[in-house]
Amino acid sequence: PDNAYFHRVAVNRVWADLFGVGIVDPVDDLRATNPPSNPELLDALAEQFRKDGLDQKKLLRWIMTSHVYSLSSIPNESN
Repeated sequence: PDNAYFHRVAVNRVWADLFGVGIVDPVDDLRATNPPSNPELLDALAEQFRKDGLDQKKLLRWIMTSHVYSLSSIPNESN
């Protein structure tokens, strides 16, 4: 439970499985010189994952019920 690196790696892998790209990309390249695209999101998810006792079902629920997950991946005129 005290290994914050483990939590970040686990969250990044789940995120990559769901979205096709990790918060840190490539997914196996977590190092200081390859920063996450959204460090606050990665830290928040990692902390919640730790608080939930490494419960992957809860992590999936957190991500899959988020606003981001509900957005379309199809480009439109505004993106």
